[in-house]
Amino acid sequence: MNVDDLLQAGFRKINDPSSSKRYGEDHSGSYQKRVEDDEGVRYHVTVVHLRLVLRTRPPEEFFCPSVQFSRDGTTFNVDMLHVAETVAGIEAFYDDVWNSMKPDYYDGSARDRGQILALPAPR
Repeated sequence: MNVDDLLQAGFRKINDPSSSKRYGEDHSGSYQKRVEDDEGVRYHVTVVHLRLVLRTRPPEEFFCPSVQFSRDGTTFNVDMLHVAETVAGIEAFYDDVWNSMKPDYYDGSARDRGQILALPAPR
């Protein structure tokens, strides 16, 4: 999986200052996709792209997906620690979580205004 795979699957690069601050120069960017159906916005998948450069090993790239869900007033994060090798695998995983847990829909007003959780990255 690479950044082009995310972009082709409908993810958008976003401005993510908290990940930039947390991971520093290892943070190569963050990408987000809104998942919705006829009833509204189900959730947003955010993928943090890290490129770790260690002096003793070749650089390694990691894609760290996360989704925040809410149900009955409880909000929880579902992070993938061992990432699927494809964007389709990530999307299938979170679809399974949605169908199994039956969380609440995300605030529908965000869908109506065409907004996402974070600001687009500067060009």
